Amino acid sequence: MNKLAVELQSAVDEALQAPYRRVARFETLKGTPFWIKRIERSAPLLWLVKGTPNMAFDRDRCSHHFLWHSGVPVPAIVTEGTGYFVLEDAGASLTDICKSDSLTAEDKEKACHAAGQALARLHSIDLAHGRPAFRDMC
Repeated sequence: MNKLAVELQSAVDEALQAPYRRVARFETLKGTPFWIKRIERSAPLLWLVKGTPNMAFDRDRCSHHFLWHSGVPVPAIVTEGTGYFVLEDAGASLTDICKSDSLTAEDKEKACHAAGQALARLHSIDLAHGRPAFRDMC
């Protein structure tokens, strides 16, 4: 394993030891940000809607791989293991951009327009995003 891979795996191991969060941001020792997604710990009643947590997680992971390989602008999965996968950080979310005091209204509008264009490209290749949220767009 190269030095970068060792550094990343060490940060992943630490993130997995932290208190449980289904989706959490973490950083390597050098400050490189990543996101870890884990199997949801939901009540059995939700399983009726989403399927079992393992099934829902596998569907999420497979969907992400499919979107990546289809050329959709989603962050790359940089590593994965049993019950988790790690995504590169894609930058500020549209929510953060729109709340920013340091950006002009014009810049915020440009970011929203770009997000709309990306969704339109998704739809043009017969894909749809379920319930798109500003917090999920970077």
